[in-house]
Order: sequence, then C-alpha cells, then structure tokens
Amino acid sequence: MALKGKTALVIGGGNGIGLAIAMQMAAQGNNVIIVDKVSPSGELPGNVHFDQHNLLDDDWRFLDNYSEIDALVFTAGFGRIAPFETTNEIEISNQFQVNAISPIQMLRHFYPRMLKSRPFYCAVMG
Repeated sequence: MALKGKTALVIGGGNGIGLAIAMQMAAQGNNVIIVDKVSPSGELPGNVHFDQHNLLDDDWRFLDNYSEIDALVFTAGFGRIAPFETTNEIEISNQFQVNAISPIQMLRHFYPRMLKSRPFYCAVMG
C-alpha cells in the first residue's frame, strides 16, 4: 500500500511488524499514529505519534480521537505455543479480546468513515 501525505492509525505498532509498517509509512511521507500498550523503543520521527492504550481495557472511546484517518492498520495480537491443558481461562479470554474482539470493534468504529471516504485503506493482520 503506497500512501503519501495521509494519516494512518497503526494499532499494535509498538514493536515487531506493526512498528516496521509504521516506520515504512512514515518514511513514505505519511503521518502515523501508533497505538499500543508498549511504547516503541528508540526515538520516533517527527511525523510519528505514540498513544498508549491497552486493548484489554475494553474502552473504545479512545478511537474518537482519530476521526480523520485515511488508513487503519491492525497488527495487535498475541498468543503462545503451549499444551492445551496449560492454557487458563484468563489467557484464553485475553487472547480472544485482543485477537478477535478488538479488530471487530475497530472496524465497527471506522466503518462509517470507510464508506464515506474513498479511498480508505484498511489492513487487519492476525
């Protein structure tokens, strides 16, 4: 996705592939807002802003701050490889919240904007 001069919201951009995508988008001349529970290490370019939010909080009002975005990139998610019997209910619930409920809530929040704004770019990874 080659954007230039747009504003992108990268959920889960504090590290890993989300941070790599955020930095690439910034290098292409876009304004980038990273939302993650973990702040990126190192200094961010001037066109990248970080907002801390934990998707387990189940409070979606923070999305109201981003009404003028042109792209939504959802890279947040987690899991672990372990025997089934060692996975507890809280871990299952947290994984479901972050990996399934959160992307659905984000898409629901931005859906009217997606319909109204052409083009609107959206990527969900998981």
